[in-house]
Amino acid sequence: GSLLESLDIPYIFLDRYIPGDAPKVFVDNEASGRKVAQMLYEAGHRKIGVITGQMCLNSSENRLSGVKKQLEEHGVSLDDGNIYYGKYNVRTGRDGAAALIKNGVTAIFAFNDLQAYGVISYLKENGVRVPEDVSVVGFDDDEFSVIVEPKLTTVKQPIHEISLSICKTMLAVLNGESYDIQTKLATELVLRDSVKVIA
Repeated sequence: GSLLESLDIPYIFLDRYIPGDAPKVFVDNEASGRKVAQMLYEAGHRKIGVITGQMCLNSSENRLSGVKKQLEEHGVSLDDGNIYYGKYNVRTGRDGAAALIKNGVTAIFAFNDLQAYGVISYLKENGVRVPEDVSVVGFDDDEFSVIVEPKLTTVKQPIHEISLSICKTMLAVLNGESYDIQTKLATELVLRDSVKVIA
């Protein structure tokens, strides 16, 4: 932070931030985590596993917090053993799936779609059907999420609004006009074929 502040160049945080006066544009990750947890809860899932990205990132920390809080409101606790900490990549998805299915989870929420692809491929290779045996949810709505089999239920980030917000904020900063220090954007849960209702 202090390095950035010492530079005489305007900057903006996108989807990760540190405290301070720099403008920030990010999606509401906690609300997104809550949405996924609520959807899985309503589908009857109680043994839910999550695969996180790096916990130094606000996105991971806030998604996890949202899931935990939403489940707690229903009297369901997210067991520490059902949280697999990793990175936002396919390898983490595969490793996370291997660890979580040993715990008998009925659903896995991967904190990005790349991880979810890893989860699906690992489960299939090991004779675990998606969603008949284990449901899978991703985050991002990557272009491949409609191609993967089954089509992935995931959280869509509002890419257009994010881009627009960054441009508007940057122009305001450069022109010495007022701007919002914090722009928090809503996400949308896209329901496809990778989640099974079990209750």
